[in-house]
Amino acid sequence: MKFVSGFALLLFLIPQTPSLAQDGTTRSIALTGDLAFDLTGNYKDFFSPVINDSSTVAFSASSTTSTTASPVQAIYRTTPSALLTIAKSGQTAPVLTGTLKTFSDIRLNSAGLISFFGTNGVVTSGLPRTAVYTSTGTTLSTIASYGQPAPGLTGNATIFAPVSLSDSGSVAFKALISDGSGDTTTPNGLYLSNSATSTTSFNTSTIATTNNTAPTIGGLFTDLDPTVVQNNLGTSLFLGYGATNATTFNTAAGLYSFSNNSTTTIVTTSNTAPVLNSKFLIFTAWSITPSKTVNFSALTEDYHQGIFSSSNGVTTALVTTNDLAPILGGNFTNFSSPSFSASGLVAFKSADGSLYNNGTKEHFGVFTNSNGVNRALATTRQVAPQIGSNFTDFSSIETNDVGTTAFLGSTATGSVLCLSDGQDLVPAAFTSQIVSTSTIKSISFSSANDSDGASGLNNLGQVVYLATLANNKKSLLTFTPTLHFRTPSTGSWSTPTNWTLGLTPAPVHDLVVDPSTPLTITGPSSPTTINRLTIGSGSATANLNLQSSGPLSASNGITIASLGKISGDGVLIANVSNSGSLSPGLPASPGSLAFTGSLSLQSTSHLSLDLGGLIRKSHYDYLAISGALSLNGNLDVSLINGFSPQVGHSFDLFDSSSVTGTFSVLNLPTLSSGLAWNTSLLPSTGVISVVSAAPLAATWIATGNGSWSSSATANWSPSVPNAPSTSATFTTTSPSPSTVTLGGPVVVGHLAFSSSSPYLLTSSPSNSLTLSDPSSTPSITVTTGSDTISTPLLLAQNTLISTAANSSITLS
Repeated sequence: MKFVSGFALLLFLIPQTPSLAQDGTTRSIALTGDLAFDLTGNYKDFFSPVINDSSTVAFSASSTTSTTASPVQAIYRTTPSALLTIAKSGQTAPVLTGTLKTFSDIRLNSAGLISFFGTNGVVTSGLPRTAVYTSTGTTLSTIASYGQPAPGLTGNATIFAPVSLSDSGSVAFKALISDGSGDTTTPNGLYLSNSATSTTSFNTSTIATTNNTAPTIGGLFTDLDPTVVQNNLGTSLFLGYGATNATTFNTAAGLYSFSNNSTTTIVTTSNTAPVLNSKFLIFTAWSITPSKTVNFSALTEDYHQGIFSSSNGVTTALVTTNDLAPILGGNFTNFSSPSFSASGLVAFKSADGSLYNNGTKEHFGVFTNSNGVNRALATTRQVAPQIGSNFTDFSSIETNDVGTTAFLGSTATGSVLCLSDGQDLVPAAFTSQIVSTSTIKSISFSSANDSDGASGLNNLGQVVYLATLANNKKSLLTFTPTLHFRTPSTGSWSTPTNWTLGLTPAPVHDLVVDPSTPLTITGPSSPTTINRLTIGSGSATANLNLQSSGPLSASNGITIASLGKISGDGVLIANVSNSGSLSPGLPASPGSLAFTGSLSLQSTSHLSLDLGGLIRKSHYDYLAISGALSLNGNLDVSLINGFSPQVGHSFDLFDSSSVTGTFSVLNLPTLSSGLAWNTSLLPSTGVISVVSAAPLAATWIATGNGSWSSSATANWSPSVPNAPSTSATFTTTSPSPSTVTLGGPVVVGHLAFSSSSPYLLTSSPSNSLTLSDPSSTPSITVTTGSDTISTPLLLAQNTLISTAANSSITLS
């Protein structure tokens, strides 16, 4: 995190940032007073929570059994179902010997690797014996340890300063050689971890030491700042100090990059700050992108401030104290705790100096600068969401790589943790909010620990924070925002800026499409997984048009509300409840929707299907449901492209593993004169067919064996009988026995046999022969010969079976 690209043009917007009510999911990870996982006693306190882009949270905790002499602590990492212990008090301390006692400076990367300092409780000359470790929860690897020789220095390391952890797994840290007296000239060095583990020496390469010459500024480094940041491609960025000028008392300093054992000067105090036209005096924050663009904030010798970008040896000003602060009106006066992102965004806090100098109360704001545009996310002129009073101050600002910024806002009556991208302002947590059976009294949020590691905000817009509750307990919590489609009229699912906070929908997100004006969304262009989708819950219609290239998976289901619609050609990997509309394909263009899960059609639902020919999916719409199908609501069938169904045409509209219920309303198109729809098989098989309006009397005309379901000209005259009230007659057409095989379920009203050569009606067990005639009594009549029905036989009502003398019918 904390990356930015260089630019020079400065423009200003005064946005009207909408405040949204809290909309998302708050989850509790741990609560003080609860039984401490893998420790004795209960949780006493929590420290340093961070969250990565896999929604994994790392933190440390202490137990109620902990004392100063015998600390009981642990470092944890969350898993989808539980906590995983990374290290705990009493665990064997590699290299240090003895057992681990305490932990600090926890870092987490996207792969779930954790780095930290661990001590074994032994104190020498006032200094605890500490080592730098990494672990994923299985093996504890030592990077560097107390008492080991510090490469490039004379003596053994006794103190370690904060680490950074990259996504590639490298750990950067500072080591000092000290006797504990606090001497400011203590020799020290910056180091970058290697992968091997050793019990005798640092597993590192040397970035710089106080025995090295300081490039550009000359002489030896007098000190090295412990804040080493990394990008994910193996380049580190550090600040080194040189000698102090005896006349001006200014200390020489420079920002340097280190890669492949080579050091490059980025900028030093001998350079003049662009726009401000004064030499740099102090560098206050810095970061480096994957493309090696360096971004930093600095104070100049005439005490102006700015945020700058340096790339390929050219330094440009991003924003300075010469610029106007949007909404506040006066010039920026300072840039506190800037946070940089890979998307070219820098977020920072600043004040409006002109108001302060005029004797008016000083105003503050959280701002971003992107592509030359300064924008206010929140200011002290604004009412804090959920609190009801104006912001009074801001802290803990953190931006992610996709342009979302988190910050903690204070008011006279409480505080609120906010998320913003300059368009939305979403409260993630606020005082008086009910969590963990109590109300929040105060909030603690951790801004960036690392340039390339995890912080309190991840790229999914999730935050992890600590809340002190009214019952004096502490709760460790996460917040995941619900994403709303915020673009009116039309838009693409795959465009992040169309969603709340500019976030790309991910497996952790609930999505809601609730427009106030009619909206059509082009569905995902590639396989996509989310948590839950609700569409059509607003005041206007919302249509999601799926694409075949983008199967949509929703772990906790899809709800189509009354004003919602899903159309197109695609796959829904979810259990779907439809109170709105389903319509495969596009208007006048047939298609199919597949459901990997169940489909429940509610009483208000509409299933809209087009018929334009006899080929499923290509000519007419089709649903494929792998799970159970529950029927209700309206079936709306339309004819397209001039298609005119004829007798014998059938359409398999849907298939599923099981079907319950029936449609309450059938809206079927008008057929040509003398034709009618047969819907007797619709509830069970999804098939509708066209029959003669008058009951059909069909005669078997094939010579020998054949299929009942073949075309009328082959086996039947005038057409295939398969509807209630129809008649099927078998006369003498062959000198030898004939077998007629049902190719699918068949419904007729009457069967008649008048052949000296026997007929055998047969089928597979899954296909049945049903006798049904709503206007009369169904019948089986044999006037000549001996015939057999060897297929599942269903009698829908009382049925008359009659045989003439010397004839018979066998039901097998």
